[in-house]
Amino acid sequence: WMDPTYFLISLIISLSLLIPIFGRRFRPIILVIGFVLAALIASLDARAVGGWLFVAGLATIPLGAWFMIWLCRADRLKHVSSAALVFFLFSLMIYPRGGVNYKFIFPGHVAQVLAQPGIEAIYDYRDPANAERMCSQVMYLARAPESSLFIGGPQNPCRHLLRIDERNLASTKRLDIFGRGNDNIVFDPQDANLFYIGTVDEILRCSVEPFQVLERYKLKESIHNLNFLHYDPTEDRLFVSYDFAPAVSILDRATLNQIATIPCPDNARTHDLWFDPPVEQVMVSSTFFFGWRVDTYDLKTLAHKNAYRWPWDIGFHFTTVDPRYRRAFLGSTATGELRILNLDTLAWEKSLQLEPGLRNHNFDRQRGLALVGNYFKGILHVIDSRTLTEIGRLYLGPRLRWVQIDEQTGEWYCTSGAGGFRIIPEKALNLPTSMDDQ
Repeated sequence: WMDPTYFLISLIISLSLLIPIFGRRFRPIILVIGFVLAALIASLDARAVGGWLFVAGLATIPLGAWFMIWLCRADRLKHVSSAALVFFLFSLMIYPRGGVNYKFIFPGHVAQVLAQPGIEAIYDYRDPANAERMCSQVMYLARAPESSLFIGGPQNPCRHLLRIDERNLASTKRLDIFGRGNDNIVFDPQDANLFYIGTVDEILRCSVEPFQVLERYKLKESIHNLNFLHYDPTEDRLFVSYDFAPAVSILDRATLNQIATIPCPDNARTHDLWFDPPVEQVMVSSTFFFGWRVDTYDLKTLAHKNAYRWPWDIGFHFTTVDPRYRRAFLGSTATGELRILNLDTLAWEKSLQLEPGLRNHNFDRQRGLALVGNYFKGILHVIDSRTLTEIGRLYLGPRLRWVQIDEQTGEWYCTSGAGGFRIIPEKALNLPTSMDDQ
């Protein structure tokens, strides 16, 4: 889902191998077209990684084309079914390009990011040492309260939690948590030195100084990756969503013991969740067969309140909420459509058409702005929740992860394949000092 248009083109070219009228005569042409297109686009993506990878990619084009023709003319494929060839060509067109965008860092994009006003590098990958210190996949970057230190969480293939001092990057600390992290971080409401993160199947209580894991609690839904943690101050609880699990887990913050769950209705599987403090409810998104849904629950009783279904939309399903103007924002990875619901009733109010590939969402309550990220394109769409209009786009580098909002400083922090960045919204988007001045 990095590029739905390319995904569709790859699918059409591959499926054309099943058309009987083409027969074996056109099989070499289809295979060569698919391979050349895949190699060319993957090579173009690799330009920002380094010139050597770009040249290597281009060099495979004539060799690969010759090999495809040789396979067909030598009759090497006569016993291979058309269905198997479809799978082969589709995989060939999808996975190499996905591998380039997922595995590598992109120092060539740093200058473009920093050319925008109001964006500063906390670290970037132009310095090769940072690739070793930070790893290529930092899921989030959040400033520890009352501190100048940042905590960064790992995504596969990385397994190390990071503590970063932007004034001295060489002092970066790494803490092995034995797996990928979840998608966000929660700092302790009583002790600014403590924070909570998830791994594949555990909740960890950690300290900033000394940088260490203090406690681990293994969750019951242990075969599913953790997605989100959110803190509920009304009952001193942590809510945990998983990647495709049958329920949301609720933990006692002090003991980290699971005390309740919210089962997904109609055999759906969880994705993310957000709190709506003014009316004490929680909104949970989940996936079902060829579609997804969001449901709201009473925060105290956990009783189901409202539901909204979005059928025939596939991909990643992320949301965020605006408690002030009573909005829920739902993004479609496949189409780029952003649906806006009434948070009280979950009635569909409006849609905005953005870029396909939407994936990472957050909401700046101070400014009333929905932050909707495009993962591989690296674009952050900024939506004014009062007017429901897009007021700006920021380019933050390919493989854009979660944009964290610092409630103390008002700054935004994000990570991508180009580095970790600080965003000062008033400068980056030419906003008034107070959004209420508009």
